[in-house]
Amino acid sequence: MRGGDQLRISRPGAGIRQSITDEAASNPPEALYRQLYWPSGQPAPHLLPPKAANVKTGTFNLTKGQAFVSDLLLTGETAIMNASDSKHLRCNALALEGGPGGQPKAKLMGQTLTGAPCDPFDPPGGGLCLNIPLPTPWSADVDPHNPLPEYPRPQLRRERWKSLNGIWEFEPYGVWETRELPGRNPLARKIVVPFPVESPLSGVARGDVGVARMWYRRNFTVPSNWRSEGQDGGHAERVMLRFGAVDWEAVVFVNGMRLGMHQGGYDKFAFDVTDALEKGRNGTHELAVRVFDPTEFAHVPVGKQRRHPPRHPSSIWYTSSSGIWQTVWLEPVPAAHVMRLDITPDIDAGAVNITVLGSKAAEGAAAHVTVLDKHGKEVGSGSGNVGEEFSVKMSGPKDSSRSSLHLWSPDSPYLYDLDVTLSLPSNSQDVVDKVRGYVGMRKVTLGRTERHGHLRPLLNDEFVFQIGFLDQGFWPDGVYTAPTDEALESDIKFTKSLGMNLLRKHIKVEPDRWYYHCDRLGMLVWQDMPSMYWEDPFSAGPGYRAPSEKQQHQHELTRMIEEHRSFPSIITWVVFNEGWGQYDTQQVVSLAQSLDSSRLIDPASGWVDSEIGSFIDMHQYVGPNAPLPTLTRAAVLGEFGGLGLRLEGHQLVPEDSFSYQEMHSPAELEVRYLGLVEKLKELMVDPVYSLNAAVYTELSDVEAEINGLITYDRQVIKVSPYALPSAHRDLLDLSRSLNRRSQAAAGNATDAF
Repeated sequence: MRGGDQLRISRPGAGIRQSITDEAASNPPEALYRQLYWPSGQPAPHLLPPKAANVKTGTFNLTKGQAFVSDLLLTGETAIMNASDSKHLRCNALALEGGPGGQPKAKLMGQTLTGAPCDPFDPPGGGLCLNIPLPTPWSADVDPHNPLPEYPRPQLRRERWKSLNGIWEFEPYGVWETRELPGRNPLARKIVVPFPVESPLSGVARGDVGVARMWYRRNFTVPSNWRSEGQDGGHAERVMLRFGAVDWEAVVFVNGMRLGMHQGGYDKFAFDVTDALEKGRNGTHELAVRVFDPTEFAHVPVGKQRRHPPRHPSSIWYTSSSGIWQTVWLEPVPAAHVMRLDITPDIDAGAVNITVLGSKAAEGAAAHVTVLDKHGKEVGSGSGNVGEEFSVKMSGPKDSSRSSLHLWSPDSPYLYDLDVTLSLPSNSQDVVDKVRGYVGMRKVTLGRTERHGHLRPLLNDEFVFQIGFLDQGFWPDGVYTAPTDEALESDIKFTKSLGMNLLRKHIKVEPDRWYYHCDRLGMLVWQDMPSMYWEDPFSAGPGYRAPSEKQQHQHELTRMIEEHRSFPSIITWVVFNEGWGQYDTQQVVSLAQSLDSSRLIDPASGWVDSEIGSFIDMHQYVGPNAPLPTLTRAAVLGEFGGLGLRLEGHQLVPEDSFSYQEMHSPAELEVRYLGLVEKLKELMVDPVYSLNAAVYTELSDVEAEINGLITYDRQVIKVSPYALPSAHRDLLDLSRSLNRRSQAAAGNATDAF
């Protein structure tokens, strides 16, 4: 469909008819934002008219790029329809009568994979019973046999791999059970990996069945063209089993052989399964994973997860995400192979500083890096030893100045490709491993735009105000796991469409593809370290921390920074949030600084400041307000806003709601929000405060929270597509003008001398 195409929807009983007529229409303003369906002739902020629950027919305009929100929910008449292309409309088999939320059990019946009705609390034969009370536009696009099929590691890409996502056996078990492995009989249930146990898309959707401890199991085969030891006269290959993330402890077995244990709910881990494959049966191998997830009942990083009864979330706390929640895959690698790329751009030198980390067999190997522009043209190359940093100069004019580079920024998110090869000392011409990554050439520092002014965060030596959302990263269908890759990037596109340039990923770590989308779309990211459990009073928290718990927290912090330091979109690490699990702040922040000196550090966002790091950060609801900057730290507003608006039919918990100030109409919400933005302008230019960034709570509604500017199901935007982008653009333009004033003042000062 083209921009301006018109879609007429009707519900003629058992079937769905469609008629599409072309109408000449100019592209609407804010085209990126208007990747949604809007009521015909209405610039109002609703996806559907106010009485949408009773709508039987309607006419809607489809605008350019409609892939952002591709489904249309007409509650009351039980039609969930997808108009992602011009060829078809298709019913979502998971549609619920009466609209999402608050259904009696009879309305919560799910469907088996064959389409038969089933009770999710008692699935037939222990199989899958999928039921999604509050579907997103992408819920029906999930293939349970092959969910999230994209390669999960875009910053270290390999050509050959095999996804193990799909339907696994599953069974919770009790703390009294001592068996090392489950028996030969099938496990009691089925589950769709990688959706967490509590999520509807998992097919289990239960948080009340003792899922602190659980077994996963499936069989797999290894592609025959993966070379094993001594075959084909080529380099021997090892088969790696990789996990994106498992919350929280995972013990992994292949063909009955215990490979090891991993603790930590947010970082990747892997095992070499090559030797265990010798115990397979006729090429078939058994993979079993034993999981323990204590959630808030242990002092481990959990973020906002809480193991509360289903459908009774507590204000700002959300459903837990137990078990496997990111992609599982197999990958063949040579014995000497690349394990990680640590990439640091240096725009002043016109170079990329890179450390190629390798396996034990790669010790002494040489790494060669080639930098390619978007057209595949080589613009630089260099070599160095594995495990040691070396610099790759980028080609350009004779002076090799930064002016020859395509700098990365939200306005121009240019990425260079990196081709990385390994060769061994015995034969430097023989390439034993090859991977591809990328780099965004950008610089993040603190500096001043006025000679005697306060410090400000600078991107490529220029100040631009950072305005964006607190992004919780929760979904009504997948909880911690977005239903599809398109859904994963949709929140970034939505934020960008509003004229914002920042997402604060709030006490959660996303899959690598989320950061990749931020890199390529141009979104600044503050990355929070997931917090430990919040004691009340929080000031007593440090007394609860045993040395082993501090050590585990710092281990997970280290892993978070190491795994994500090469994503250019991340410009700030947020170490603690509001005192939750906070301890030894000076020591922990110093650890973060030692791990990555190329970014800014927010030591504690809100509440408990320890006079260290790059920022002094306050939270105020509704606000806005600003802390007083210091000689060494810039002032930021880590959270503000929290304006709530209920939209009936789009709440996961309609009987409950939480916000910091409830609005009663979209118009009231919009006017109130725009007033907050005007106040931000005043705080930014006020020489006393010099505010530099503001994080609005929040991107979407989450469970009982109704603070979002889009509903939890991502179906309805609560404000108009015109006013907010304009207000944000004015804010950013005003911040950029401070750079011009500074340059003019510097020129005048030079002339005076």
